[in-house]
Amino acid sequence: MIIVDFSHLSMRSLYIAISQARPQKVDGQYITQDFIKFYKHLMLQSLRHISDKFGSYGDIVLALDTKTNWRKEVYPGYKGHRKKDRDESDVNFDEFFVHVAEFTDVLDNYFPYKVIVVDRAEADDIVGVLSKKFAPYEKVVAISSDKDFKQILEYGAELYDPIKKSYVRMSKEELKEWKMIHILCGDEGDGVPHIKRGTQFTDTFLSYLKQNEVYINDPEKFNELSISEKLYSEFDTYKVNKKGEVLNELDIFKATPFGEAGAKKFMVDIKTNLKQNKIFIQNFKRNKELVLFDSIPDDVRESILITFEDIEFKYDPNEIMKFLTKNSLTAHLMNITDFYIDGNRAKERDSGSLAEWS
Repeated sequence: MIIVDFSHLSMRSLYIAISQARPQKVDGQYITQDFIKFYKHLMLQSLRHISDKFGSYGDIVLALDTKTNWRKEVYPGYKGHRKKDRDESDVNFDEFFVHVAEFTDVLDNYFPYKVIVVDRAEADDIVGVLSKKFAPYEKVVAISSDKDFKQILEYGAELYDPIKKSYVRMSKEELKEWKMIHILCGDEGDGVPHIKRGTQFTDTFLSYLKQNEVYINDPEKFNELSISEKLYSEFDTYKVNKKGEVLNELDIFKATPFGEAGAKKFMVDIKTNLKQNKIFIQNFKRNKELVLFDSIPDDVRESILITFEDIEFKYDPNEIMKFLTKNSLTAHLMNITDFYIDGNRAKERDSGSLAEWS
């Protein structure tokens, strides 16, 4: 089984298409029609390359993200910056995603790929769940540069980084250490903060609290939480000043730099260090739930497996040719046999039972 992180592949293709197609701009945004054809070309080129390079692994599964996400239920700030970044981007993402949805429908209905999207699940969840389910019984490789996917190595699956153009190799000890560092440091790209962020108030904010008659008997013992717990629980009340303005986070919390080197020192006596501050423990549990595949909720896990089992294999070379012709994708018309598959193999895959895979 070849599991492709579709979003990762799509974003790479988008920015390469823009850099090479050099689209014009209107009102500060690229004209989608100027690059979308080249985007489709790059996507199909990548999928053909994946099929050629990893064909011995079996079927290609395209794992898609969905708008809903169970991680936002755990931590509302998860990937919270994405919308802002896209709103401020010179790419019209609303328009682009309409084209992507139409393209994935074509891939799903006519091409020899299994397209899977599950409510409340990310591609990460799909990759993690399918790898854990099927790696013990068959060869499984995931195609992505997302560091979270290193976890599938535990299940016996393989991971190929298309940017570095190499397989990711880690020993059990290295993987164990990486997982702990990942929990402690969080994931800035996904908006998951490190465990120390937001655990110490600034002196300015402490003075502000005092002015509002919120007193601390012993500021030196603030991080013991016997004193600060009330402040954290009522924080939303106190972060608004007398003018009704919401204070900037930088004015409220001290900067707490914490990277891989700090995490390794923290790990030397992790139990003792976590006990220094109850907020450390809370944040550790939060991050563990957000970043580890083994924390995927049972209902999401079950939905992924059921959805995968119910996928109907669809393959129509005539429709593929129509699509390529309509979109002037001549390079792929000339190599259309790359999309063909053996009819008997198609029949076998169309039976769609999980039992056949396990």
